[in-house]
Amino acid sequence: APSMSRRVTVAVCCLLGAVLTIAAGCATPLDPECPRTDWLELGRADGLAGRAPRPLSGGKAACAERGSQPDGAAYARGRAEGLNAFCTPARGLEVGRSGGGYDQVCPPAQEAGFLKGYRVGRRIFETRIRIDEVRAEMRANAKLLEKPDSTEPRKGELMERNKRLARELARHEAMLVLHENIAIPGSY
Repeated sequence: APSMSRRVTVAVCCLLGAVLTIAAGCATPLDPECPRTDWLELGRADGLAGRAPRPLSGGKAACAERGSQPDGAAYARGRAEGLNAFCTPARGLEVGRSGGGYDQVCPPAQEAGFLKGYRVGRRIFETRIRIDEVRAEMRANAKLLEKPDSTEPRKGELMERNKRLARELARHEAMLVLHENIAIPGSY
C-alpha cells in the first residue's frame, strides 16, 4: 500500500493541477484584472525576456468588463526599456550559450551587437553539445570493446573509431577554448 506521505503528495498534486486548470480556463492573454495591471512593468518584463510583443487586443474585452483598458503606450515604453537591456552583446552571448532562441525582437540599432554575442554563444553551445556526443560515443564503444562476444575485427573497428573520435574531441575542445576566449567581454 502507498505510504501516507505518498498519498498526501499525490493529493496535493491533484489539487494543484485542478486549480491550475481552472485558472487557465479563465485566463486571457493579459491579466484580466486590468486596473491592477502594471502595463509598464509587464512590457519591461517582456522586453527583458526578449519576447515578441503581446497582443493587447485580446485583453480589451476582459478589461472593458472591469471598466478599464490596456495601456498600450505604457506597455510599449516598458517593452522598449526591457529590450534596451536585453539587446546587448553580453545578453546575446548568454542567450546563445544557453541554447536559447532569438525572435528578432531587437531594434535595428542594437541587433548587430546582440547577434554578434549570440553567434559566439551559440557556437559555444553547439560545440559543447558535439563534445558530449563524441564522449558518449567513445564510452559506448569502450563498453562494446569489453564485451566477451566482440570479435577481433569488430574490436579493431571500434578501437580505430575511438582514435578518430579522440582526434575529433581534441579539435572540438580546442575550438571551445577559442570560442570561450572570444566570449570574453570586450573581445567581440
